[in-house]
Amino acid sequence: MREIENLLTHYANRIAEHPVAKTIGSGLVILGDYMFGGFGEPLQTLILLMLIDLITGIGAGLTKERELREQGICPSAVVTSRTMRNGIWKFIEYLIAVFIANVISLQFGVGSVRAFAIMWLSLTELKSIHENFYKMGFDIPLTQQLFGWSDDYLDKQNKHNKKNRKEEDKKR
Repeated sequence: MREIENLLTHYANRIAEHPVAKTIGSGLVILGDYMFGGFGEPLQTLILLMLIDLITGIGAGLTKERELREQGICPSAVVTSRTMRNGIWKFIEYLIAVFIANVISLQFGVGSVRAFAIMWLSLTELKSIHENFYKMGFDIPLTQQLFGWSDDYLDKQNKHNKKNRKEEDKKR
């Protein structure tokens, strides 16, 4: 019986720790829940895709850096603070887009606007993840056939690489 009393006292003390921080944190969660229309599965999926895109983007950058070093070119860091800053801005822009879509949904009573925005952004992230995997050397034939993303990406990359080679040849 004494153990249960000690446990209850311990947890009561833990609950009472840092009341201001917990109040502010709880308020921010409630505000975020209202602003973004809840933190349900669609928004969680979008955030997960954004994290996967971040990780695969870093992997693609490191792969590119390794390939350049193998060619005898000593690149400056491919994964830079500027690249990461752009990623953070993209995250903020996505949250603003979801917020605006949620406001439109609430004001006009059309709940599908928020869902459409989240789906649009999720598909954009999937495309970016696919491109990052392609840069790392993974070939995903199903998406090539369905969307032709790899072909478009390859065409752009080949044109870019040819242009860079011509510029390097001119410098030599």
